[in-house]
Amino acid sequence: MALNATDDNAPARATHRVAASPGADLEAPFLGARLHQASQRYAAELDKALGGGITRAQFQVMDALSRHAPCSQTVLVNATGVDRSTLADIVRRLKGRGLIERKRNKDDTRAYLAKLTPAGTAALREARKAVEKLDRTIGKEIVDSLQRG
Repeated sequence: MALNATDDNAPARATHRVAASPGADLEAPFLGARLHQASQRYAAELDKALGGGITRAQFQVMDALSRHAPCSQTVLVNATGVDRSTLADIVRRLKGRGLIERKRNKDDTRAYLAKLTPAGTAALREARKAVEKLDRTIGKEIVDSLQRG
């Protein structure tokens, strides 16, 4: 934590540092701003860790499918917080890559149920390894930085 003042008569304001990337610090005076910076840093590092194989949003959907499948897109919307139109696009892209499959719901023929394919399960397993490693390194640094605040 650092103290900043704009002039000698201004009260000092505590700021907290959250590293944006290794070797670079960002300062934020309020918890909400620090959380936002931490989220941005984690997202950037997650993109690197996933290596372009799948996106963060695709990872989130695939992870939810691993826990709830077979399930409808409504279940995925509720599980991930991704809006319906974005989710529909993600599902279409994952299906096109052979990572998920969709079948008509026997109980409601208007709806589809989605689940991971074997290729999707394998891709998710690799992505989880990267995410778990990230959580052990960058995630720990971010949590430690926020707790120091």
